Amino acid sequence: MNVRTKSHWGIAVSAFVIGGAAVVFRLLTGHRHADYGSYVPWGLWVGVYVYLVWLEVGTLVVFAGLVHVFGMKRLETARKHVLLFGGIVLLGALAQIGLDLGHLPRFWRTFVTPNFSAPMTWMIWLHTIYLVILGTELRFALRAESEPTAERRAHQLSVLTIPFGAVLVSVVGAVFGVESSRPLWSGMALPLFFLLSSLVIGSAMVTLVYALAAPDRGSAAHTETMRLLGRIVLGLVLFGAFAVVVNVATILSSGATASAESVRTLLGGRHSWSLWLVHVLFGLALPVWLLTRRVPSRRALATAAGLVVLGFMAVPVNLIVAPLVQPEFAALPAAYSGPGLSFGYFPTAVEWLVSMWVLAAVTLGLLVGSRWLRRRGAAVVQP
Repeated sequence: MNVRTKSHWGIAVSAFVIGGAAVVFRLLTGHRHADYGSYVPWGLWVGVYVYLVWLEVGTLVVFAGLVHVFGMKRLETARKHVLLFGGIVLLGALAQIGLDLGHLPRFWRTFVTPNFSAPMTWMIWLHTIYLVILGTELRFALRAESEPTAERRAHQLSVLTIPFGAVLVSVVGAVFGVESSRPLWSGMALPLFFLLSSLVIGSAMVTLVYALAAPDRGSAAHTETMRLLGRIVLGLVLFGAFAVVVNVATILSSGATASAESVRTLLGGRHSWSLWLVHVLFGLALPVWLLTRRVPSRRALATAAGLVVLGFMAVPVNLIVAPLVQPEFAALPAAYSGPGLSFGYFPTAVEWLVSMWVLAAVTLGLLVGSRWLRRRGAAVVQP
């Protein structure tokens, strides 16, 4: 274990321990020390959950699509790491949204008495099915070298991740899209935006995993595949940015509507610094500059992919909070006062630390999983 790997372990373990104390505090005291309430019921935790869903679904859908639809068979060398990554991030997403729920022990009722007219029910069922598919596919992938039938079954399950993943991330978007009282969310655009965002972040994550996990790192073939992946990431990033700019311009040109007010809050409100600094500067502008260089190196390609992955973390948080901090009518803030009746949401220390614990748990899971795959003879990932 080199010095860099040791430092990664040290940071992840420290964040896990510190964040774990906040998780215990959250379980003992409930939601009293979070800043969301009756007017702003969703905040940082729901935003991080959506980000993790985009990350895991997008990675698996893009990987399966590139391998099985576009024939990029060289990516197969990183398959075990992609599957392990997707499964661990999915568990992290479920842990994050579980800590946001008011009555977590009641989750089993969704399986016993489901209401299939509600998007939330479909979201929970699809998460469960997706987790089973990933676990089974990884099991077959690990046995593929010794059992020919296992390779065929792994291939079939990999193809299934494309439609199931697309439906899952779209249903998560529909959970917000059915909220007719929030015009910025309401309608058919949000599920499509969620799907597009997951493809952008997923393409970047596939590039990053392939950069770290491919056994032929440093070869001419590996470099050429990396550059092809970089062009795919660049294309999706630019297309996504274009779609967002057009949509935002259309909403703002509509005048003083509720959607326009939410967009103005998104672009210039209390949380807008994270959108412009984290997402636009580090998650878009810098990666585009790295990817448009004449002959980008493997390090530049991996750095650009990592920046896209990290930069997108600010998007769902801002997208969720911006419409909620806008009162439904002007007199509402003054009509009632008391705990939880505020539109000035900003995450508390407990909220930040709980999310840090989830991300640290995901990181530790990936580090442990990488060592496990190495012992089973898979390609070694050097963080």
